[in-house]
Amino acid sequence: MSSELGFPVLAASAITQAFGFFYGQLASLLQRRRDRQSGIAVPDEVPIAGADILAGSVERLRPNDALLEERGRELELLAEALEDYAQASELDGQDVRLRRNLGRVRRALEEIYGTEFVIGEDQPSGQGISIRQKAVDVHDEAIGLDVESAGPTARAEVSQDIGTAHKGSKIVGARIKRLG
Repeated sequence: MSSELGFPVLAASAITQAFGFFYGQLASLLQRRRDRQSGIAVPDEVPIAGADILAGSVERLRPNDALLEERGRELELLAEALEDYAQASELDGQDVRLRRNLGRVRRALEEIYGTEFVIGEDQPSGQGISIRQKAVDVHDEAIGLDVESAGPTARAEVSQDIGTAHKGSKIVGARIKRLG
């Protein structure tokens, strides 16, 4: 499982390999963003280099370009935070700053690519649901997730971005009638 710092403690060779994968994907997405901003055509799907460190096989993925643009500045800051590590021949898997920022990169990439990246001793989160809801004006009700029942191991992540909630409107992240 991922640690509370967002990335598992890995041996030096494994963290170095994982860093290479995530930092490479980060650089690739930032280049894609710059190309799109410059009017250069980009392919719908992108090759995923170094995916041999992942559990499962991934060769090509389709990034969400709107989300990439929205999170572009955050990705640039993460690239700057990790820049010094890119020059190292081997990384320390105990390095808290490295693990925290690598966890942030991983979460951003998973959101932009719409898939989970499982590394090393991580376990996939299992079946779950991820909902990203964006509303400009809410006049009535906006519900991210509404289910009758969910088991004790159910996993849901609801992210809501609401521009304006008008008087009398109701914003609900998740409504679960029976849990357990």
